[in-house]
Amino acid sequence: MTEEEYKEAIDAVCMRPKLYTPAGSFFEVVSFLDGLGTSLENRTFHSPLTPFGKWLGKKFEKEKDFPLDWHEFLELFPDNGQAVGQFQQLFEEFFQTRLKTQ
Repeated sequence: MTEEEYKEAIDAVCMRPKLYTPAGSFFEVVSFLDGLGTSLENRTFHSPLTPFGKWLGKKFEKEKDFPLDWHEFLELFPDNGQAVGQFQQLFEEFFQTRLKTQ
C-alpha cells in the first residue's frame, strides 16, 4: 500500500467509521487504521501512525519528541465523532506537509 492509498483509506474510514468498525469509536478507528497501515511500503516505524502522532505532539505543543497519546488527542474534542473527523482533517494537513518536504 502506498502512502496515498493509506491516506485515501483514512478518508474513507473516517467518513463512515461504523462501516469499518463495530461501533465507530475513535479508538476502534485508530486501531483499524494502525493495523491497515502495517501494509505500507517503506514503513520505518513499528506503528504507521507514529510519524503522524509526533507531528500532532508538536502541533498541539504536547510533546516535542514523542507521539501524542491517543487519549490526549481524544480529550481535545467534545466527543468521538468530532475526534474522528478531526483525525481525518489533521491527517490531511500532515500528509500535505510531508509532500512539501519530500
